[in-house]
Amino acid sequence: MEHLEKNDTLDKNQYSITPKCLKVIRYITSKIFYDIFVEIDKYPLIPKSIFVSFMESCKGFALCYEAFKIQAYSQIGTLLRQLIEQVAEQSVLVNYPEVWDEYKRFKQLVYREVTGSEEDKQKLKKEITAEIKSKTNKKKLTDAEAKNYLEWGWLLKISEGYQMENLLSLSKMNDLKDWRKFFNNYVHSKISFSQYGMDGMVKSLEEISYILCVLFDVFMCSFHKLTNYTFVYGKNDARKKFINLYAKMTKARCELMNTEQ
Repeated sequence: MEHLEKNDTLDKNQYSITPKCLKVIRYITSKIFYDIFVEIDKYPLIPKSIFVSFMESCKGFALCYEAFKIQAYSQIGTLLRQLIEQVAEQSVLVNYPEVWDEYKRFKQLVYREVTGSEEDKQKLKKEITAEIKSKTNKKKLTDAEAKNYLEWGWLLKISEGYQMENLLSLSKMNDLKDWRKFFNNYVHSKISFSQYGMDGMVKSLEEISYILCVLFDVFMCSFHKLTNYTFVYGKNDARKKFINLYAKMTKARCELMNTEQ
């Protein structure tokens, strides 16, 4: 992010904090990734698929940091769309352990759908269709509904629906619903970061940096609640350091928004 230091339009308060937050995120992900393998053995009752989700998020956060370094901002948008879904999923799983068995079962169904033969996929489709009809009393089922059920059907144990909106609501991340839709544009290459112009790019960088920190905060809270992981490495309390920087970043952001009003 060194190229931004010469840009006078960037809010200096937030900018002075943002790189520090990103560096702490990268530091934690470099430490926790290997520790997760240790944590798995400590908690045999927790499905390994949940730990896999946390591992994948670690990679996503680390990649965001590296993408900032090489100015791959459109790619960060793609990563953030994925991270919103993963972090929301983790939050629900940690707060509703009663869904673990269903979550594990659905992960196995998804694996069958992705890797199975065409014959097995057709068999799975019939199984899923029958299952949805029995749970929802629907007589007709679209392919989109079947796909959503395969991905989020485990939510029916604690929710009346199996849509992304249900996941975000249960995880108390409704505020990120519009951001997920926005980042989806990067996934499908509908827009490019370079289209914004300099002022637009600076504003967007502030926004995506903050969203990244919001997600990492939820990620840390979820993993701490699941395993009591402290994020303390030797004498370095990395979680405390991040929380302090995140609080300052939020304050600077609020002050800037009040000034613009």
